[in-house]
Amino acid sequence: MNGTVLAGDRPDTRQRAIRFGQTIRAHRRWLGLTQPELADRIGCHRQSILRWEHAQWQPSLTAIFRLADAFGVPAADLFTDETPPGETR
Repeated sequence: MNGTVLAGDRPDTRQRAIRFGQTIRAHRRWLGLTQPELADRIGCHRQSILRWEHAQWQPSLTAIFRLADAFGVPAADLFTDETPPGETR
């Protein structure tokens, strides 16, 4: 459930991964969760959350749906360009 390593990906893919990681972090912080608490909620290791938030790995499809469920949002909301809760641009 950890995901795919991003090393060597195209720049546009890398930018999307960075934005996705920022979205995960914003939702997690909005809910007042630590990385270990979110990991417990979705059944993964804390290191997975860290690596997703830092765009080092891409989560699996299963992990994406678990994240969305934990955040109380549709999975598609994790991929929008809209500002996540608690984040400013």
